Amino acid sequence: NNSLTVTIPASGALKLTNGVINCGHMGDPLGSHRTRIGNAPIYPNQTAIEVKGVYSSMPDIILAARTAEPAEPALPGDAPENVDKAKPAFVDPKDVAGASGFDEGSFVKPAGGEYFTLSDSAAEENAEKIWDNVQSTRPLPVFSAQATAKDNIVAVGLDIINGAYLLADEPSGIKLMKVLPEGKAPIQFKYSPDGYEDGDFRLQTIDGKAHTGTISGNVSYRLVLFIKDGGNYDIDSNELKVADPCVIVGTSSGDGNKNEDDSPDDGGSGGGCDAGAGALALAVLGFMAALRGRCR
Repeated sequence: NNSLTVTIPASGALKLTNGVINCGHMGDPLGSHRTRIGNAPIYPNQTAIEVKGVYSSMPDIILAARTAEPAEPALPGDAPENVDKAKPAFVDPKDVAGASGFDEGSFVKPAGGEYFTLSDSAAEENAEKIWDNVQSTRPLPVFSAQATAKDNIVAVGLDIINGAYLLADEPSGIKLMKVLPEGKAPIQFKYSPDGYEDGDFRLQTIDGKAHTGTISGNVSYRLVLFIKDGGNYDIDSNELKVADPCVIVGTSSGDGNKNEDDSPDDGGSGGGCDAGAGALALAVLGFMAALRGRCR
């Protein structure tokens, strides 16, 4: 068996092109049978040489890194009654009421991906409205979740496959931004390990335990977002549904926040999902492909 290790770039996908099947052997050169004369005998080849052959061709192959998975977060028994917990669904923005207010081309489906995210250009443009030292942006999948009652706050979970993707050394350093439609200014989620307010977020381990310590690379974490039905962080205008295009933002140094108070105005109707500045993490994932047989 032969193995191949590749590194998925920051774009989240690696495209392999112009593939062929190499198969070498010891013997006569390929095509030598065409030089035979009549029924002349072929004697054993005592001076066989190594012959390299290229056979057929292969289709382009896209290796995509799925950076997040939907998950139902764990909440303590004393959580407020108006807080629901839900496993979100990754959705097409065109199916979200209220998403029509975004400019055309704001959302993309990454190469080989199974979900939609905010485009890199839209993410960067919005991040620079909050931070003046933006170094990278990492859009998260657009998701939708269900509330059990009007105006309830829905806790949704996103399992981040690699801790490096969070671009922070500890949970309080995570910059998470919510992008809004109709040209509205983006807003920032607030880290609150014990909060249940609209726009709060916390970090958990994959098994649902609170995590407030150091964030390690190559370890998965659960990002828990709190979004009020019809609140500032909800772009879905339908009742009992919340939706969100969020972005993790990475800055070159310090906080770099342009605004002393970047919390959203309490006024205005729901339909705003703010994900402050999300940190763009360069997720380096290894992909192993086993190839069997003598051909490689």
